[in-house]
Amino acid sequence: MSAEVTVFVVRHMLGVRFQDGQLLLRPSLYPGSAHTEADLRFRQNRLKLEISGPGPFQYAVVNGRSVPADASGTIRLGEDFEGGHVSFHG
Repeated sequence: MSAEVTVFVVRHMLGVRFQDGQLLLRPSLYPGSAHTEADLRFRQNRLKLEISGPGPFQYAVVNGRSVPADASGTIRLGEDFEGGHVSFHG
């Protein structure tokens, strides 16, 4: 049962998933949620997420660079993304 909780948190709340070689990030915190941070192992490095609240998000700062969200609020990072810090902004 603990694996189910982990999958729920990572995939649904933090919104971390993969598609066609890309890392897709689309956090979906519950309304009224406080600032949330996560530190995940990613490839050979770390993926540190900082989520200011429940969203929706217009962009994220990825390793110091602003990356716009698409129409669904998803941040798409290419196959060359090796990890680092991602901070979401509404």
